[in-house]
Amino acid sequence: MKIVPLTSRKGLCVHESVSKANDVTQKCEDLTEKGQCPHNDQQMVSMLASNITSSIQDIEEIGTLAHQMQVCGYFGCREASQDADIVVTPYQSILSASAREALGISLLNKILVFDEAHNIMETMSSINTVQLTYSNLMHAYN
Repeated sequence: MKIVPLTSRKGLCVHESVSKANDVTQKCEDLTEKGQCPHNDQQMVSMLASNITSSIQDIEEIGTLAHQMQVCGYFGCREASQDADIVVTPYQSILSASAREALGISLLNKILVFDEAHNIMETMSSINTVQLTYSNLMHAYN
């Protein structure tokens, strides 16, 4: 059985300067969009993904391996999740369609494990709540 944990870019970044930045996600996206991250080599990412699915590992073990290999653990986990039988991730990543899309998570034929599910209703409400100001309403009305 292939079990893969997913976490944020910040949690698995091995880039020396990006991992220390306040806006890891944005800096990572900027580098990867330009093809400038030396740790996002597809061959190495695939090797890490293969290793991730070869045995059950927690996110800290994957982070350690990513650092040893000097490869992006975030993209390694994302690739590995495509072949996973079980994906373990914060439920916010599953409940939000945009987060699922950004992470490349498909719910088709997957088993999802929700930890701390006692907060799930509050999270669902928060994800699906919109605040409108008077000026928003007036703009829409006109």
